[in-house]
Amino acid sequence: HARAIRIMIEEHFYWGVAVHRWAHDGGQYLENFKSLFGSIPAFIEKKIKKQVGYKIEEQARSAGIGRHSRLDLEQMCCRDLKAVSTLLGTKPYMMGDKPSLLDC
Repeated sequence: HARAIRIMIEEHFYWGVAVHRWAHDGGQYLENFKSLFGSIPAFIEKKIKKQVGYKIEEQARSAGIGRHSRLDLEQMCCRDLKAVSTLLGTKPYMMGDKPSLLDC
């Protein structure tokens, strides 16, 4: 079960969030942008966000997840989160009482 959950998070949910943040929202809400790239002029920041958004979208499309509409992608990510929440339930960790690689 752990492998299936990890793959859902790393290969499905991750790309959904990345596309949403970098492509759909154009990096507009990236609070940590300056920590990633340092202090740069606004016009360069805009160009970087556009280029990174394009690359993320291109990679997500190659992975298959980027071929879905924005609405479909948001709904899929919500279902992923609900599935993780359901599987976690009231357990302290995903696989039980002790942390595993999945909890990282």
